[in-house]
Amino acid sequence: MTSRRFATILALSFVAGFVLRVALATVFVGLGAAPKFSAAPDQLEYEFYAYQLSQGRGYCHSSGEPTIYRAPGTSLSLMPVYVLCGRNFAAGRLWFCFLSATTCVAAGWLGLITFGRTVGAVTALGLAVYPNHAYYCLHFVSEVPFGLATVLAVGLSIKAWHGGSRLWSPLAGIAWGAACLIRPNILLAPALMALLIFVLPRVHWLSRFRRMAVMGVATLCIVSPWVIRNGLVSGNWTVSTVGSWTFQGAHNEQVLRESPGSWVVDRNLPFQLSHNETKDAQAAWQAGRSFVKQHWRQMPYLVAMKLYRLLTPFESTPNRMVFWTFTVSWLMMFPLVAMGLVKAMRINKTDALLLMSPLAAIVLTAVIFYGSARFRDSVSPIYLVFAAVSIVSLLRPSSISQLPHGAP
Repeated sequence: MTSRRFATILALSFVAGFVLRVALATVFVGLGAAPKFSAAPDQLEYEFYAYQLSQGRGYCHSSGEPTIYRAPGTSLSLMPVYVLCGRNFAAGRLWFCFLSATTCVAAGWLGLITFGRTVGAVTALGLAVYPNHAYYCLHFVSEVPFGLATVLAVGLSIKAWHGGSRLWSPLAGIAWGAACLIRPNILLAPALMALLIFVLPRVHWLSRFRRMAVMGVATLCIVSPWVIRNGLVSGNWTVSTVGSWTFQGAHNEQVLRESPGSWVVDRNLPFQLSHNETKDAQAAWQAGRSFVKQHWRQMPYLVAMKLYRLLTPFESTPNRMVFWTFTVSWLMMFPLVAMGLVKAMRINKTDALLLMSPLAAIVLTAVIFYGSARFRDSVSPIYLVFAAVSIVSLLRPSSISQLPHGAP
């Protein structure tokens, strides 16, 4: 495939992805409709904090009290639209459709730098029409900016790993920092990448260690101002406190009885709320840890159910159209991803392992917290690269089989 044809396919994937996403938002939600709690509860907070920021009030509740509950990345990605257009839901959804369509192009680039142009083209086109990715831009949820930031972070990290420009490492660190400010759990991915220095053949390991160190410093530079802000306003030096409630919601008597491996709002909290985010977060962590200690014999079962819920195509939702669309799409995608993982390891073990780091981070997140299709689909731009490897290896194996490691 020529570079010109590849560029044309990337442009087509963007246009097709954008048009499809705008059409879905218009038909099924209403382009200018207000976000609904029933569709995605967390979007109400992301959208409201974006509005507060656009009005110069800071990242705070309606009372004006600063909040550290949610990481700010999703709201910050929506804020520029509100600054320019006011609290315009249509403009916000168009912007999220744009970010989602741009992710298709970024995923194509990721496929290009790892397994060649044909894989990149299939990845971009596949992601453009993949329902489990397109759906999320209908709502103001973290999956949209997170997917783009993660793809860029992984791609830039791979470029840094193979050397070349000194800019790759700091740019990768900036991207990882942005992804962390959207979903902090993704920092497990660059940590796993760093471990590969000591696992893979130690050729040029010192230079790779230096590049990874630069990447880590750049990530810290992006994340630390927010951590400092949280420490100053609340005394809690963290990115967010939502993890404590997630952990407690996944480890309590109710979830063990009713939906093991999932997350529920515990109707009988084992502690009294103080309405102080820091104190309540600490109490939630303590309650979750106490549950784990008391039920350590049941933890293997609970972990197995978490992984089941991460991988199952049957995600619980009252919307039957969404249920069957997601189910059929993942049933078709899973074997392609699995075959692609095996094939990619044979073709280019280093890049395959680097690509797998966000997937491994999501698995670890599920083991620690709970399993959900949203976790899985948040990294759909990554696993579609493996699906593309599978498709291309079946239809045009010569397009990737002779590709040298790290070459485009």
